Amino acid sequence: MRAWCIVGLIAVASAAQVQVHPGTEVPKGWRRTDDTPSNGTVFYNVGIAMKRSNAARLVKMLEEVSQPGGPQYQNYPTYEEMGELVRPSAENTAVVKKWLAKHGVTDVQDHPHGDYFRFSATAGQLEAMAGGKFSTYVHTTGRILHRITSGVHVDQEVAAAIDTFTGFHTFPFMPAVAVAAPPGPVKTCSPYLPPCYVTPALLREVYNITNVTKSGKTNVQGMVQMGGSSIETSQLKSFCSVYAPTTVCTVEKYIGYNNDADPVQESMLDSEYISTVSNQSLYVYSAGVNVPFCSGLLDLAANVTSESVHPYTVTINYGWPALAGLCDNASQTRFEQDVIKMSNMGVTVIASSGAQGSGFDVNQGILNPSYPATLPHVLSVGGTRLTHGTYGLEQGSTAFLSGGGFSWNNSVPSYQASAVAAYLSSVTLPTAPFAANGRGTPDISALGEDYTVRIWGYQDFSTTGTSASADAVAGMIALLNEACLGVGGKTLGFVNPLFYLNPDKFRDVTVGSNAIENQGWNATKGWDAVTGLGSPNFDQLLKVVVSECEKVAKRNN
Repeated sequence: MRAWCIVGLIAVASAAQVQVHPGTEVPKGWRRTDDTPSNGTVFYNVGIAMKRSNAARLVKMLEEVSQPGGPQYQNYPTYEEMGELVRPSAENTAVVKKWLAKHGVTDVQDHPHGDYFRFSATAGQLEAMAGGKFSTYVHTTGRILHRITSGVHVDQEVAAAIDTFTGFHTFPFMPAVAVAAPPGPVKTCSPYLPPCYVTPALLREVYNITNVTKSGKTNVQGMVQMGGSSIETSQLKSFCSVYAPTTVCTVEKYIGYNNDADPVQESMLDSEYISTVSNQSLYVYSAGVNVPFCSGLLDLAANVTSESVHPYTVTINYGWPALAGLCDNASQTRFEQDVIKMSNMGVTVIASSGAQGSGFDVNQGILNPSYPATLPHVLSVGGTRLTHGTYGLEQGSTAFLSGGGFSWNNSVPSYQASAVAAYLSSVTLPTAPFAANGRGTPDISALGEDYTVRIWGYQDFSTTGTSASADAVAGMIALLNEACLGVGGKTLGFVNPLFYLNPDKFRDVTVGSNAIENQGWNATKGWDAVTGLGSPNFDQLLKVVVSECEKVAKRNN
């Protein structure tokens, strides 16, 4: 039985309207009722992504600024230059603003670069603008939402001016969709099972993480919260005081929802390990409880780029390997453009590769890795374990199946083409369908099992998943950024080309599998679709980064 179903609704779009988003595939667990919400009293927070100028130029620019040793390496545009580059045409902006005003929407928040609009609108206004009718949906948890699921249709001249129109037609992230950990609650630490093996100190020991002298320059980290996930600041500080007392453990800014009185495992894990490994302050970007997953990603990108002082790593530990139903093509395409924009601003976007292995069971016999880790300009991170808990050889995770494979929606990028080709030519291929020419994930990996997390009454619990791996990597990249800034370079931004040019700076992980019913991938020598290039050897990566950044400093002086 399919996990997603298309709910057929009667569309009210006129012949003069053009489809921007197709009909929504309603996720498993939601059902439509006969109730119809009031169209005048329910308000929705909505986002419109404007078509940017020079989108193709941004792609070319990123190739140049992320190529180590190249003449433009780390030559990022200023915040103002980026605005001039991407700002939509005055004609397109006027068309959209006029259309919004026609429907009674006048209080519009413009992104400083003009490429994203936010506003609130009633159900009635949105029905008129989007050419559809709201229906009521009830989740098995009891949550109730109103959505237009028949597609989004707008006036033709408006469709030509925008990429997406979101916030009311898809569904929010639900806890069952997490890539962070396998099903089941976290468990209290004990000397027996499940142990709390991993601490910040163990990560420093395993990956040879050395101290990096503070550069004195801005180097903030960012993390994402979805589905109502929240941080309790006092428990974050308590964790740091016990496990990393000399580090900076400060949430400098919350952008969006956070309920300090109701912390969630995912956010506590992310904040505790990004902070303690990086020794840098944190920005937390939050999508509210009912914010749709896809529009939440677009809001995240707009928030990150809305200020000239922004984080230089952004970690996303939410996603799903289903081929259908999560984000439509327009939303995926726009978020990839957003990642490219962030990368051109010196930001490294990191995504955990998921805990659903090859995705075989989720996709009715088709192999597919987790989105958004499949985007070619994010750093996808898989999970590993030590054979004896706190020591031994590193191998692919066994407590969960680390996500990996080949994307159906994104072709293999040039920076990993030879690595992917070598892997596919050297292993026994699965018989299930897979995207042989797709972008391969993960890029790298790190420990992902038995992390010590402090939550719920200042108790320590053990938790597991690729979220933990991505958090550790994010902290290490923050330290590499600090080192680069310290010698006169800039932040690393899109790190994938640098990493694939230096595979010997990673510890090759050759044992592990993410196969489901014998359909999936095995770890082997070199890059593989279970652990990527392997896990970071930090002190060796640090030498490479300092060398490259000294070249940048010399070039700029």
